[in-house]
Amino acid sequence: LPDRFDTQADYRKLLVDLKPDVYAVSENSPFLENKEKLCREAGVDLRVVHRYNPEYSTSALIRRISGACEKIYW
Repeated sequence: LPDRFDTQADYRKLLVDLKPDVYAVSENSPFLENKEKLCREAGVDLRVVHRYNPEYSTSALIRRISGACEKIYW
């Protein structure tokens, strides 16, 4: 990524320069409306490729694994 990459203009430039066909996101991706706008402006097809599942939590999985590792190693 460029050294400076923290504004909408930076994201737009990256999309325009890379010219991807698709920008794949998850359904609960942060700033989704912003991403949709940027993709429209850059001519990129934004696609939701992962639906949100409230029963699956990466954070809970990490806590569970960490707890199991503590029991093994400590």
